[in-house]
Amino acid sequence: MLRHDGLMMAAGGSGGSRTSGRPRAVAATASVDQLPSPAWKRAGLALEDRVARGKAARKSAPRSSHGKWEPASDRPDPVALLQEQAESRVPELVPIRYGRMLVSPGTFYRGAALIMASDLAQTSRSGIVPPIPPL
Repeated sequence: MLRHDGLMMAAGGSGGSRTSGRPRAVAATASVDQLPSPAWKRAGLALEDRVARGKAARKSAPRSSHGKWEPASDRPDPVALLQEQAESRVPELVPIRYGRMLVSPGTFYRGAALIMASDLAQTSRSGIVPPIPPL
């Protein structure tokens, strides 16, 4: 992956080193034109067609719709979701997880991905599936 600073992330997943936790980078030897293109570019669609697809997706899920979230009437209890999830975890580690979630909103949301996924499942969708790299 070519970064904004002209370096290319090394192949092998997330770009992070398993031992140091820091990203590895190598000098970019390929031009941007030689880099692998995303699937939507490889599909052979012209720029105009890709723009039209993007505009159609935006109509089905406008940005403004993301600011109007309200809990569904049949929304599962968030605490119950966490308790259910805790049943499949190492019991001694559950209090540590909850303690880490208490540190900040960011750490809470990191530990509460199930709650977020449950809430977002009811929101509008554009049909565009973002690539999520394997860990």
